[in-house]
Amino acid sequence: CHPSNKKLLNPVNYPVIESDLVFVGVVGLRDLPHGEVHEAIDACRDAGIKVLVITGDNKSTAEAICREIRLFSEGEDLKFRSYIGKEFMALSSTLQKEILSKPGGMVFSRAEPKHKQDIVRMLKEMGEIVAMTGDGVNDPPALKLADIGIAMGITGTEVIGSYVGIATVGIFILWYTKGSFLGINLAEDGHTLGRMISFSDPYDYLSVLVAIEMFNSLNALSEDNNLVRMPPWKNPFLLLAMSVSFGLHFLILYVPFLADVFGIVSLTLKEWYLVILVSTPVVVIDEVLKLVGRSQRWRNKKDKTV
Repeated sequence: CHPSNKKLLNPVNYPVIESDLVFVGVVGLRDLPHGEVHEAIDACRDAGIKVLVITGDNKSTAEAICREIRLFSEGEDLKFRSYIGKEFMALSSTLQKEILSKPGGMVFSRAEPKHKQDIVRMLKEMGEIVAMTGDGVNDPPALKLADIGIAMGITGTEVIGSYVGIATVGIFILWYTKGSFLGINLAEDGHTLGRMISFSDPYDYLSVLVAIEMFNSLNALSEDNNLVRMPPWKNPFLLLAMSVSFGLHFLILYVPFLADVFGIVSLTLKEWYLVILVSTPVVVIDEVLKLVGRSQRWRNKKDKTV
C-alpha cells in the first residue's frame, strides 16, 4: 500500500492535504437527452398526456433542460410553469391543485423526496392517472404511490425492488403514447391486456410442461416411422405410463388437499384447451423432422445405388 493512501484514511490529515492546492481548470460534463425524447414529448402533448418534471437540480438547470427537450418553447414565460419544491409546497392546497390543473408541462426544481410524493398524491386526489419514473434511492415512496411506477437503470431497479415496473423514460413515454393512440388505457388495462396474450397464472405452465412431456413420449415410439406406421397402441406400456402420469397430475390439480400441499390450483376447461394447443405442436414438429430425415436417407441411398 502506498504511504499516501494511509494518509487519506485518516481524516486528521485532510486539512494538510487540501491546503496549498493549485487550480488547474474546470471540467464540465453534459448528458444530452436521447434523440427520441423530443418526439415523445410532442406526441404526449398531442395525445393529451401532461408531462411534469420533478428534479433536484437547481431552477435554471431544470428550466434549460426542459426547453431542450421541448417541454417548454424558447422564450416561453415560465412564471406559472416552473416552481422550486419548497416554494410550491408553501402554497395553499387549493392554489396547488389549481396550478396542477393548468394545461401544459411543468417543472419542479430543488425537489425533495417528500415533494415528489406530495405532488403525486395531489394529482391522484384530482382524479388523474399518474405515471412516475425514478432512478434513485429517494424515489420509491412516490413510485409506490403512483398508479404506474417505473424504475430506470440498474441502480434504480435494485433499490426500488418488486413493486414497480421497469422501463426507461424515453421508451416508457413512447410506449404509453402509442397505447393512448390505440385507445388502450394501459394504466388500468395493462393486466387485462397481458392475460389476452399469456396465461393468467403460473400454474398453467406446469400443466403445459407435463403435457409436452407426455406428447413427446409418443415421438419416442420410433426414431424413423411416423405415428401412422407405429401407432401408440403398439406399445401398451407407454400408454399405461402416460395414463398414470396424467392421472397423478389430475389428482394433484383437483383434490383440494393435494392442491394445497403442492401450492397449485385447478384449471378450467378453457385453460385446458390452451394447454393442449400449446403442447401438441411438439408431436407435429417431430413428425416433420422424421419426414425430413427419411427423405434425406432415401436420397442418399438412391445416390449410392446410381
